[in-house]
Amino acid sequence: MERRIIYYPTIVIPSQWTKWTVLYFDKVISIIPENLNFKEVIYPWNEKDFRIMKILMDEGELERANPQDLIGQREKWRSVEMFEKEFRRIVTSKRFQSIINRNWKRNHKWKVHRDKISYKVYEFLHNQGLAEEDKQRDWILMEEKTSLLYMSLLAKYLADVNPDFTIPGTDRNEYENMIYGASSHQNSFVSLDIKFMNILPIPRWDVPINDILRFKRRRKDELLHFREIIDNIYREISIAENEREIKQTVLSYKENIERKVAELRKTMKEENIKTVLGAFKSLLDIKSPALLTTLGVSFAELPSEIKIPVLGMTAIIQIGYYLVDKINQQRAKLRTSPFAYLYYAEKAKVI
Repeated sequence: MERRIIYYPTIVIPSQWTKWTVLYFDKVISIIPENLNFKEVIYPWNEKDFRIMKILMDEGELERANPQDLIGQREKWRSVEMFEKEFRRIVTSKRFQSIINRNWKRNHKWKVHRDKISYKVYEFLHNQGLAEEDKQRDWILMEEKTSLLYMSLLAKYLADVNPDFTIPGTDRNEYENMIYGASSHQNSFVSLDIKFMNILPIPRWDVPINDILRFKRRRKDELLHFREIIDNIYREISIAENEREIKQTVLSYKENIERKVAELRKTMKEENIKTVLGAFKSLLDIKSPALLTTLGVSFAELPSEIKIPVLGMTAIIQIGYYLVDKINQQRAKLRTSPFAYLYYAEKAKVI
């Protein structure tokens, strides 16, 4: 089964994020309305990012997710109802109300394409003073944080209805927290928060995207094998019965990780791919009732940090916990692998 990752919260994907996901995922997805004129979303500051996206679309590596596949389908009314209910709940929460810009009409207006939003949601936002119609018929003007929140939630629900295995991913920690984080213990469940720091070999910012695609196609087996190791770690951690078993699992893969990182770096060097060691985190559902019971009395002992030396640097696998909003519980339980990814571009180290 192919593995896809859908980016949020913007249409144009940052190029550094694209370069690592295109290497380790089968497909990258951006939420792009069917009738979008790309000229309307390209600016001097994201033009380079879009050029890379265009190459990936032409090469079949980047796919478009049409928001109408969710909000325009009658048979998906239940998912639409849950999506809009969650959005309204977050927007009206004290936490969100405290961070929005009430003077947004004077500056920092964000445009959301009409095909991405139902009239019912627009009407709700308009009544909240957070949206208004644009002079251009295809667009709605929206307060910045509200628009980015909306797009983040849309990605989460589009991933659910995609027939292929699809995971939401971002490089914006604050929006991951908004759509997954719990506001209270009463309405939450515990997931594992797993951080891989300075482990993932990724292309440097100045490596041409065509070189990356050439490497991906030539070295597909090596990349899949490395991904399989990470998948096995996730699988075994999720069924561990206590923290000791979690540590033992990670340590049992120590040599494998060291060897595979070294091999990947060597093959990338042979292909003239300059690399950095990237950092990413994922949220993983706990499948073991015994571990849930243990965590209930030992939160203070987490996060647990395990250090693995890689290529003369210190790579760290950090296992912690994350209180997830209960609305995500079924979504998490249906997956044996992570249900969310966050890439820390600023944490990458040159090697």
